[in-house]
Amino acid sequence: MDGARIQQLIDAAAQARQRGRVDDAERLLREAELEAPRHPRVLNKVGRERLSAGAPWGAYQVLTQAVKEEPSNPSFWLNLAAALRGLDRRDEEMAALQCVLAIEPRNLRALLQKASLLELQNKPPAAAAVYRTALQSLSPGTQTPEWMAQVLVHAREAVDANNRALEV
Repeated sequence: MDGARIQQLIDAAAQARQRGRVDDAERLLREAELEAPRHPRVLNKVGRERLSAGAPWGAYQVLTQAVKEEPSNPSFWLNLAAALRGLDRRDEEMAALQCVLAIEPRNLRALLQKASLLELQNKPPAAAAVYRTALQSLSPGTQTPEWMAQVLVHAREAVDANNRALEV
């Protein structure tokens, strides 16, 4: 198994998907799976595909294996946390997010998901503190993905609400 070849196939699949060539993307991913079905990057990509398809249990199964094979990869842990969110396994989700943040303390997606999880656990002050950290990690003028805009608005609102509660 050639790791560089597998990465090329995965990258080509991602590019094909971005260009709207879904059939090509799926073919390239299947090719990577056939060549190296247990490669952690293949497992991660399969997990992401399953998450996108609304199959968190299937994603969880392969992503668990991916993090065992490559525990220092924060993307794998973040994807596993997303699968755990879909399975409503909050304690395990928090543990996965803590693994991401141990590797990359300023990982914006992990911080935002952790704060969201704290809100789900009815811990608004803790959520606001994490949201504050996430917002502080953004440099002025940072371009964020379109999907993140509403999340950042919510983060600012949560921090503001917490500040108002502290003033009382």
